Amino acid sequence: MKRRVQRLFCNQHSKTIIKVIYILCAATLTTSIIVGAILVHLLVLPFLHESGFEPSTCYIVKTELHMPVLKCENKCSKERSAFPCLRVTILYEKMGRNKTGILFDTIATHQNYRRNGCVTSSCHQRWEENIFVVNMFKADLQKRGKFNCFISAEHDDEALMFKFYRPTTIFYALFWPAFTFSVSLFTIIVIYAVDRCKVWRSDALWIA
Repeated sequence: MKRRVQRLFCNQHSKTIIKVIYILCAATLTTSIIVGAILVHLLVLPFLHESGFEPSTCYIVKTELHMPVLKCENKCSKERSAFPCLRVTILYEKMGRNKTGILFDTIATHQNYRRNGCVTSSCHQRWEENIFVVNMFKADLQKRGKFNCFISAEHDDEALMFKFYRPTTIFYALFWPAFTFSVSLFTIIVIYAVDRCKVWRSDALWIA
């Protein structure tokens, strides 16, 4: 049976097809690794960080502008802008005791502006737009009474307003690169088991 399969690969047309499959699978294999690494950085790590925040109920205690203003950069262009840093202190209850903490809108803001304690970030091109966004955010906060939030299990003085990452999102984001990698690798192994890279060695002998 194996000899019959090998004979099918002997003609020139079959050799060309095998080469194309080798190249496509190698390219798909490499692409799946790169995409998987990017998704780990963009989704998995923030998800793991975000999962360390537990549901709770928060109250706004104080909002204040922290100076100086913070600069932000657009990595896709040379544009630069700045925004005012709004700090928000919240009150919540844990194990029967009232505690205070610093509020962040999302895990991205927490990762980028944790040191400054900014509740949100706005990086529009114009300074006026950034001020407007921060002021609107402040006005929305001041209208809130009690609201759902998420408290850091590691740091009691940090809280999030929103969580965006879900386990199903992470699963599907990693499933397809892993599936593509597995299929490409399996295809390469099967073709190699039959052909033993003879299509490439024959070209080398022809050139020599």
